[in-house]
Amino acid sequence: MTSKEIIECYFKALENGGVPKAFSVFAPDARWHQPGNNKFSGVKNGLEEIGNMLGAMMAQVAGSLIVKPSGALMESDNLIDCPVRFTATKGTKA
Repeated sequence: MTSKEIIECYFKALENGGVPKAFSVFAPDARWHQPGNNKFSGVKNGLEEIGNMLGAMMAQVAGSLIVKPSGALMESDNLIDCPVRFTATKGTKA
């Protein structure tokens, strides 16, 4: 499976509510770059760090986090750049 196919499978599994299935397509040593300048930003190395980051995000928004691609996947060797849109509700804020 190519890197691009892995990410496509990840988003398809998320769309169907399958978080464990989404993570099952990643290699144990996967790297995730979370852009921005906040407590979740930076490079996450391995499934444990990635899972901890996403779990902490979910905890902040009472499980309402939705992640969907918002543009075309770009591929260079085994690196994938994927613009995404995160949406969630926190209290009365969306």
